[in-house]
Amino acid sequence: MKANGSEYVEKGTGKLPISSRRNFLEFGGAALVAASAFPIATAAHDDDDGQNFVNLPTGTVGLVFGQSLRTTLTNVGWHRITVQPTVFDSDGAAVKRAPELILEPGKMRTFEISRVEVPRDERTVLLRTQLSVRRGDLKDLWITGEVVDDSTGETKLVVIAIIAILIALLVPLDCSHGPCK
Repeated sequence: MKANGSEYVEKGTGKLPISSRRNFLEFGGAALVAASAFPIATAAHDDDDGQNFVNLPTGTVGLVFGQSLRTTLTNVGWHRITVQPTVFDSDGAAVKRAPELILEPGKMRTFEISRVEVPRDERTVLLRTQLSVRRGDLKDLWITGEVVDDSTGETKLVVIAIIAILIALLVPLDCSHGPCK
């Protein structure tokens, strides 16, 4: 079906109207602008030489049985990055801690937790991944979280952690409540 002479909407073909594609591109453009702010934000607060570790929450998702949370970490920089991922439930309890992940330049690593690994009675559990990473490495670390269907491997939802990274970079490091690593 032709709409307004230039937009094509064909049900069942996966083709999107041009307005939907424009919305996606506008969002993608905003994400690229946010990503380009990393070096500026890091330079503004690099008084600790970037060696202190920060705990970066990556967003909360709800999982039901048959679903998993997959966190993908990508090193877009030129040096090795070490990350310690931990998954927390809605009560703040650590339900899974990965061994320290080492990302070589240009490499990706994933960390997954399935709903069946969380010993709770609720049908839906709320989970969030938190990463412990050196502050100076944040500008080179790209993070996504996905809700994945365990039976098909199909991604149901993607969460990009750009805002969390920007906040971690822009907020001054506070070590007053305990030692900073």
